[in-house]
Amino acid sequence: MSQPLRRPWVKVSLLAGILLVNTIVAVAGPQQVAFIRTLQDFLWAYSGVIALLGMTALVVSGLLAADRILTSPAMRIAYQTLHRAIALASVGFLFAHITLQVAYSGVGLFSAIVPIGTDISIAFGVYASNLMILIIVTSLLRKRMAGTSWQWAWRVVHTTAFLCWPMAIVHGLTAGRQPDGYVTVGYALCLAAVGGALVVRMLMRPDTGRREPERRADVVRPASANRAAGGRARGRATVIRRGLSGDDAAADLPGGTGDARNPDDPAERRASLVDDADFWSSMRSERHDR
Repeated sequence: MSQPLRRPWVKVSLLAGILLVNTIVAVAGPQQVAFIRTLQDFLWAYSGVIALLGMTALVVSGLLAADRILTSPAMRIAYQTLHRAIALASVGFLFAHITLQVAYSGVGLFSAIVPIGTDISIAFGVYASNLMILIIVTSLLRKRMAGTSWQWAWRVVHTTAFLCWPMAIVHGLTAGRQPDGYVTVGYALCLAAVGGALVVRMLMRPDTGRREPERRADVVRPASANRAAGGRARGRATVIRRGLSGDDAAADLPGGTGDARNPDDPAERRASLVDDADFWSSMRSERHDR
């Protein structure tokens, strides 16, 4: 299995972009004070709203990335990538929101971290931001936690997103100035989006009454196993999807041939079942090998 490709140009480009933006702001600042103030006013008023919209998209994309009924493996990888990108962008706007509120709204730095003696509406926002940052940190450390006694921590902390997000909604509607009508409508749409995604997830989850091997929505046989058994996978993984009715249907990833083995054969079933980690590793290796 080939090793994941390293892309140092991504970090170099990001660093170069940050330096370029800082240089432009430093040079244009004295001549464009009005523009800088307008930008600050915009971020002061709307960075929290944008961060909340990002958190909504974060929750929805996370639910889509975890779905194994309606989405294909390739789409789940795409949703995971989108999920991570939205997380980083949301944290950026969240940082801008906290910084400007501390600088211009009279909220103390300590109160922005530990909401003792603050208004309950502000406390909701502080708790939501702390949970959001904790989720991001544990996600960055997820690979280090794998295989250790702390591997449960990521899943437990990640579940708190369903607590973090509604607290951010309450904070946005109750803290500070009276929200405009379109802001309230936007928050209602956020509630509808996440609520709809949760309902679909609950209705479409696999049947929990079956045994563990039968509850898997996707049963994956690596391409190498198919070739060893005389299959015709042609370098792609074969996915045997188990529908809601319990019937087995074979579907190849793009480029496959649909050569499915007998799912009632215990030997074939054992050969077909692989762990999620092996599945994602095979998917990534195929993407890098192409």
